[in-house]
Amino acid sequence: VSQNLKKPELNHNKTPRFFEREKSSIKSGITQTPVQQFYAFHNSVKHLTNLTDPENQLKIKESHTDKFGITHIKAQQYFKGIKVYGAESFIHMGSKKDVFNGYIYKIADTISITPSISKTEALQFVNTDLATKTVIKDLSEKQKDLLKYDEPLINLIIYESKLVYEILIRPNFIQEWKYFIDAKSGAIIKEFNNTHS
Repeated sequence: VSQNLKKPELNHNKTPRFFEREKSSIKSGITQTPVQQFYAFHNSVKHLTNLTDPENQLKIKESHTDKFGITHIKAQQYFKGIKVYGAESFIHMGSKKDVFNGYIYKIADTISITPSISKTEALQFVNTDLATKTVIKDLSEKQKDLLKYDEPLINLIIYESKLVYEILIRPNFIQEWKYFIDAKSGAIIKEFNNTHS
């Protein structure tokens, strides 16, 4: 495959947000599946994306081929098995060129993926903070069923180069809040009312 790369557009962490690569007109005798093409592409542009092991750092979320024969693959970045928040990217693979757009974050290999506080402790910090912002009311079984919500969703993620608990919580029937809690210190990094109108 030709390394005929157009100058990449960089995001704030100096990794490319958009670039395209023309394909060689020389046909190789090897036929690759879209998944094999996807990882071959990423292995050939590691110098741009700073990914060392695309097979383990990118997980394919969706793939489809449109009526023009272009295959679109959406991927999510992971760091040592933990999802990197906001790090979604796309490759659009056509017969003449491949186009990349999205976000891949450069993450220091020194980040520890072992939390110092538990999910329960993180949730206590959230509930204490929420009590100062809104009314907290337990949901009835009927309300939980209607909202398809049983309990707060808590995921360990990498957020802005930190190990963080991402917590989605409903303090009452109307509101939904999202919190990012530092998994080392318990500090609230960010929180917002995520209620859909």
